[in-house]
Amino acid sequence: MILTILCAIVIFCMSSIPQDGLPDNLGVWSYIAHFTEYAILSGLMLGALYKKWENIRKYAVVTIGISSLYGASDEFHQLFVAGRYCDVNDWITDTAGAILGAVIAILVIGFLIKRKRLR
Repeated sequence: MILTILCAIVIFCMSSIPQDGLPDNLGVWSYIAHFTEYAILSGLMLGALYKKWENIRKYAVVTIGISSLYGASDEFHQLFVAGRYCDVNDWITDTAGAILGAVIAILVIGFLIKRKRLR
């Protein structure tokens, strides 16, 4: 869970950078960054939260929901950062990344269970 919290802190710190502290015209790289950071957040969170393989889908839905809500709160937070704004497309990208992160975590956990590295 510590890695999940650290990831959330990094996301918050990155979104606290004023616009003039960011490179000009990030374009698609901004969406790649959003997608990647929320995929990592969701994957770490699912790895930390799940208890039994039988319930992993339930935990995945919860993880995606929490990650998506964090993304929405992050976009709201940016309203208070100089030169930044709340962008629904960023939030959608965050949520899409969270979904992929949960899917990858399920695959990794399933692989590790098959290899008997997890119970």
